[in-house]
Amino acid sequence: WTLTGAGTVLSLDGAGFHLQPGDRAVLGIRPPDLKTGSDGAAGILQGTADLIEFHGNDALVTFGSGGKEISALVPARECPVLHAPVRYTFEEESIHLFDATSGASLRKQ
Repeated sequence: WTLTGAGTVLSLDGAGFHLQPGDRAVLGIRPPDLKTGSDGAAGILQGTADLIEFHGNDALVTFGSGGKEISALVPARECPVLHAPVRYTFEEESIHLFDATSGASLRKQ
């Protein structure tokens, strides 16, 4: 499956979700489930670090991607500098998809 929106394209297996061709869905992911990404990694979200909040050993990095504001909770030692480009990846098992109209979860039980 390919998810597209606001300039972002993500490829997913989709086996864990009730999806039909042409469905409109909203992608959700928790900040701790985003990991610092590298070139060539799958499931990449990229943008510019707009806000950085330190929380002890972690940092909450807020960045824009595809016209949306997204936050990643990363170890403070992996924290980018403000306004630097960032790339984060995720495992498909950690995402949530919701029906764009009803808001109902599309995850298979």
